[in-house]
Order: sequence, then C-alpha cells, then structure tokens
Amino acid sequence: MVSRHTLRLMIGLGLGLSAPWLQARVFRNDGPVGNLFNPGSFGAQVYQAVMQINGGYADVSVAVCEGGWEAVRVACAAVSQDEGNRHQAGESMAMGKVSRGGKTVRWVALEPEPRGPLLLVSVTQPASEAASSYPSPARHGLEDVPLSPDARVLSLLRNGDTRTTLERVSSRMTRESLALFHEGAMTRQGWVRGFRTAARTGLSMYIKGSDLCWVRIGDTDSNGETRVTLLHKAGAVKQ
Repeated sequence: MVSRHTLRLMIGLGLGLSAPWLQARVFRNDGPVGNLFNPGSFGAQVYQAVMQINGGYADVSVAVCEGGWEAVRVACAAVSQDEGNRHQAGESMAMGKVSRGGKTVRWVALEPEPRGPLLLVSVTQPASEAASSYPSPARHGLEDVPLSPDARVLSLLRNGDTRTTLERVSSRMTRESLALFHEGAMTRQGWVRGFRTAARTGLSMYIKGSDLCWVRIGDTDSNGETRVTLLHKAGAVKQ
C-alpha cells in the first residue's frame, strides 16, 4: 500500500516540480457517479504518467474532483465489498483501495486548501506489477547519492517523463548524525550544497552538474528511527 506520506509527496512531485510537463485535459462525466478506475470521470485530469514504484510500474493520475466530497462518497458506495473495496474518510482527506479485473487502484482524495478544489490521486497497478513491488525491500535507486551505512529503503518512486526520483529511507542514526553524514558524503561525491534551511526543517539542496537533489531529514521517532527523503531531479539546471 502506498503510504499517505508518499502520496502527499507524489502530488508535490507531479504538480510542483513537473509543472512544465503538466497536460491539462478535460473529461466529461458520463453521469453522476465517478469511476475510481477512471480518474478523468471525476473532472479535469491535470497529471498522468507511468511511474516506477518499488520496482513495479504503475499509472499515476491527479484529477480535480469537480463533484467534491459527494462524488467521492458516491463512487465508493458504487463499488462492492467483493471488489476489495476499502476506504477511510477524514475531515480533509480520504483514501482507499479497490481491485477489479486483475488491477488494483490505491487512491487518496484531499483538499489542499480550505474550500479549494478537491484533488483525487490514484495509483493503478496490474496484479503482476503489484506483486513485483512488495516481496522484498526496495533497492536504492540513486547511484550518485550516498546513504548512511544502516539505511533501509522504504519506497522508491521514479518518473521517467520528468526524470524525477523520490526515495524514502529509514535509519537508526540520530537526526544530527545523519545531517553530518549527508553533508560530508554528498560533498565527497561531488555535490555542492546550494542551501540549507533551519535545523528544525532539516532540508538541504545540492547541485551536481545539471542535477539537483533535495535531502530532508525528519525527526527521530519513539522507536529510534529517523526518516530521510531524497528527491532527485536530473537535468534541472541549465548550463
């Protein structure tokens, strides 16, 4: 299951860094009920791409849900429990999973701004691709970006169209130790730090040739795990 945090980052990956590649296409609804297997049935589809997720490929879509929360509720009610329909609703976010015809859709609907447009993000995978994505831990997918010795890769998202890779890892090192490690290791690999935000935010940006890499180090949780997010964009800098 794609985590809630990963889906949030995918939205930023698709709508923020990928803005020049966005293809705004409008789909007309055939009726009052949107189809979770067809995000365009909910309204304007602003982003669509094939991404690599933990070694398997998936169709990723972002659509503006013109019918709001009611359209999402009706779409969920139209899917039977026999199709693996599971969903959880919240005040500003809902997410779920549904399977049909050998394909699985994992989706999240959220309202980024109060009273703003509702976005529907869906990740669709055939059973064969989903199976290849989860049997073993994800592999490190950024050869030019070092990881701490004990790092465990949690997820890897890659968009070939925009040459963007998002990787999340976990480490038993403290936040402070990880910050020192990444600063030294990135420099030794030829990266030059562009900026670093306040220590609390834990975000640094590095440049190497025409490539950019953002490193965000989160807080250490109660289990002693510290999460690191790596966002790599190839060819982002004009030379």
